[in-house]
Amino acid sequence: MDASQVLVASGVTVVIPAYNYEKYLAEAVDSALSQDYAGSIEVLIIDDGSTDRTGEIALTYGSRVRYHRKINAGLSAARNTGMELAQYDKVLFLDADDVLEPSCVRRLMQTWNETHPSPVVIGSSGKMINAEGGFYNASENLEGSSELQILKTRDFVLRNRFSPIVLADRHILLGLRGFDTDLKASEDRDMWIRASTMGQVIKLHECLHRKRDHGSNMSRQAEQQTSCIFQVLKKAQSNPSIKLDITDWREAHAVCFYQSALMHLAAGDRRMAWKQCLRSIATSPWLRRCQAIELPVCVRQKFLLLLLFARLRDI
Repeated sequence: MDASQVLVASGVTVVIPAYNYEKYLAEAVDSALSQDYAGSIEVLIIDDGSTDRTGEIALTYGSRVRYHRKINAGLSAARNTGMELAQYDKVLFLDADDVLEPSCVRRLMQTWNETHPSPVVIGSSGKMINAEGGFYNASENLEGSSELQILKTRDFVLRNRFSPIVLADRHILLGLRGFDTDLKASEDRDMWIRASTMGQVIKLHECLHRKRDHGSNMSRQAEQQTSCIFQVLKKAQSNPSIKLDITDWREAHAVCFYQSALMHLAAGDRRMAWKQCLRSIATSPWLRRCQAIELPVCVRQKFLLLLLFARLRDI
């Protein structure tokens, strides 16, 4: 272990919410137990009322993990329970179908300790894997960079910036009443928006996790996801701590409609994809912050053209 790995010995609780994920749970737990971090790590599995072998698999780890079973109440409630039960002040959320790279906790903690003032949340980059754990593009650089990006409330209002695999101060998140249990999707974006009003939220552009796409992810449920994003924006707009101009809110809604178009297209509904993209352009014909939103200029217009060409090929 080199000097960069030797940090102040402070603990991290890896919170793994699990609901009927017997197929993937062991891989997630193994990745949490295999961290090269010099400090203490607690792995806490929150079983959200699973009806498969999730509990049996969790118990095979014995004293190496803590296992807590609760009545099914959804992902937000499971994460909140994990924060309440965590042994350490810093928690790292890991969904039961995802995987941490071995350096994840070490690099996030190193970044935390080197950042002043201390952040509230640190996210990172990651790579998408398929149901079997393979990379979609094996030739991609799997390391990313060590660049740090300080994200403001406006950034999260306009668009989500990282997956919910983050290192966070659980006391601050619990002080914000935790993840919103009324949201069935986009609960993480809502949390980062609120957290950004309390302190620094940072993204480390280093690939520290693997996010699994197995076809049943909540992000595939286009109607529900779109509805929840608009709920998140409505909450943010009514938050007295958030002061953005009308153009920001208009662009946030336009981006939401465009993301909805992408989700509907992925679900095979071209008609709805076309409709949502038109709504996006009608809401805000031009996006003044394309670079900040990380969208190419005229991407929505190009999207419509691609849909049109696809339609013409089918005729």
